[in-house]
Amino acid sequence: MRMVGLCVLAVTLLAYCSLPSTLAQTCQDERAVAYFNDNGFRGRVIISKDAGELSFNASGLQLATGQFSLAIHELSAFVGTSESSCQGIGAVYNPTSAQAGMELGGLSTLPALANQVLSVTTGLNMINPYGIIGRTLVIQSTSDGTATSCATIQHVYATSGSVCPEPDQHNYEVTHVAAFNGDISGRVFLRQASRATTQGTFLTTVYSHLYSTQGRAASTGHQWAIRSGLCTSLGSFVANLSVTADGQVPISAGPSGYAGRHVTSLCLDSQLPTGTTERSLAVYNADSSLLACARVHRVPHRSIRATFTGDTSGYVAISQGSPFTASSLRINLMSNTVSSVGSTINTLPVQSGQGSSAGQVFNPFMSQTNVVGRIGDKLGNATQGQVCDRYSTLRGLNSLAGRSATITYNSQQSSMNLEEQLASGDRVLRARADFSGAVTGTIYLAQVAREDGSRGETLITSSGLTNAAQSMQHNMHVHVNRIGWQNDASACGGQFTAGHYDPHGVARNSTLYSAECGQMYPHRCEVGDTSRKTGQFNLDGSGFVRHDVNLPLDGNYRVIGRSFVIHAPNGGGPRVACANIVPMTARTFQLRFNVSALNGGNIDLADIRNRLQQILNDNGPIQASIQQNYVDAYNTTELGYIRGVVDGAQANRAIDLLAQCQMLGPYTRPDCPSSTSAATLPTAAASLVALLIATTTLLGLIF
Repeated sequence: MRMVGLCVLAVTLLAYCSLPSTLAQTCQDERAVAYFNDNGFRGRVIISKDAGELSFNASGLQLATGQFSLAIHELSAFVGTSESSCQGIGAVYNPTSAQAGMELGGLSTLPALANQVLSVTTGLNMINPYGIIGRTLVIQSTSDGTATSCATIQHVYATSGSVCPEPDQHNYEVTHVAAFNGDISGRVFLRQASRATTQGTFLTTVYSHLYSTQGRAASTGHQWAIRSGLCTSLGSFVANLSVTADGQVPISAGPSGYAGRHVTSLCLDSQLPTGTTERSLAVYNADSSLLACARVHRVPHRSIRATFTGDTSGYVAISQGSPFTASSLRINLMSNTVSSVGSTINTLPVQSGQGSSAGQVFNPFMSQTNVVGRIGDKLGNATQGQVCDRYSTLRGLNSLAGRSATITYNSQQSSMNLEEQLASGDRVLRARADFSGAVTGTIYLAQVAREDGSRGETLITSSGLTNAAQSMQHNMHVHVNRIGWQNDASACGGQFTAGHYDPHGVARNSTLYSAECGQMYPHRCEVGDTSRKTGQFNLDGSGFVRHDVNLPLDGNYRVIGRSFVIHAPNGGGPRVACANIVPMTARTFQLRFNVSALNGGNIDLADIRNRLQQILNDNGPIQASIQQNYVDAYNTTELGYIRGVVDGAQANRAIDLLAQCQMLGPYTRPDCPSSTSAATLPTAAASLVALLIATTTLLGLIF
């Protein structure tokens, strides 16, 4: 019946109708649960429905002092983004557009909450239409309706009986994400129970926040579906997410507010893939043309750990299943003399185990009572224990990743860095930008590359980044090109580095961009707009830790091979320093050139290879290995190829020597040598460079 209904919507949607059934028809006898863990409330509320009656079993919930009632709000809350667990949950759920006080989510006929089973006759269901799973259960004051404590409503099969399940437990939620960039931006999370319901189906909750970056009017009722393959070559339909009218996705005119945020829940008859299988999420216009598309990746269970050795040994570990689940804080220390240990998470990493460089205790909400980094208070200063915390997160701006942990015992103190725990097949991509001149120091970048092709957030840290004035509040951006030969502020101008790196064109409407891009909406920003995404930077040498959700180190939109540009203090515009972003691991390069244009084709590729190797050896020396050379016929033009591997730490100079200026696309750089100015280059490079440039033969470089 539902599939036929889709066929009626538009003839061009017939592809939906040719699908085998990918939507479960029943999921009625399931239960849901909400776990609370803040403001004096701890425990769970179990929700079930029978014969139109919704039942809330609060017997497993510890209550704070006061009079409270229940309500359901329309959205899920992200963990660790606010001191309040109720931030960003939207209004009371009101799918029928009822008048104030009569919303279905208001549960107005329920008595006050008091460790009991409460029941209400309502039109709400577990899943759509009018589904509550994926929304927020709110404990609110009966006196003024103020939200006191909030928890996401989860399918009972998406939990393990714990607020923060561990990855080795069988009953937990698996989360996928599709990140949209471009004219339509935002993210869509698909959260699926890891085991089937009693009907053999998989309860799936979808949280979307999609918006226009170019002033497109808000719109609703968009069809959307998961399809096989990548967006460049979409394959068959895997699952249609528009199973009911309230399952269709809205798109808002901009990122702020709740207009573009949406929660829907449905049962699929198959699990979303967890390996390297390629899947994409496609969103359609009313005429069934494709509006936007993004690849679907799994959001991995993330874990970090600080390991301590010596008289008191063991670890402090934090893990988190998804952006919607509480983090697990765990301490496990062994000592013959210590029974009580103070423990904190610090703002910065440490150098060589010295706590003096760790900065202050991490306190992103500037709270007097809820300091995120004081984990010892939450663990009762025990040497062994575990607690679930809704304010600690391993995602986004307030992530604990990349920082350090300190333990204090018997008037002693030890600090160690919190290291990422990698799954099998994962690897870490690393890059750096070394500043010299008026600004000195280094910026480091690190990003986890996962076996399934997904990428984690990019960790940005610094070492000794400072200037003579130790000035503050600098904007810093990734710019399109590498810097000029001078390698100082004079090489940072637009004629060298060009503008901000914006491969998705999200800043074309500059007025909207200035109003909408920011730390709350990093996917609305240019890839290169680091300061708007993560905050301004200080050049006082104290260091920083930032997390950028949209700064890839590899792939089509990688920032390696481009440059960081630092602007004047206090948000000023002039460029004061710049540095190239280079890999910290060995990379492969490829030179490609027109053989026929070199002395009429009378050229020895082996000779060019040997001369390139000599250029690298004479300049540093740069450690590189020229591996092979060959000639291909392509469109009647003989192309020569020389490939090699260059040490990552020396990649900056190697690119300058090998590629010169021909790889830089449409931007003209006045420092590019010509056939008559090759002498400005290192002497050993001059003859070969003059030959290549004089015959316009250097066609490209892959790095």
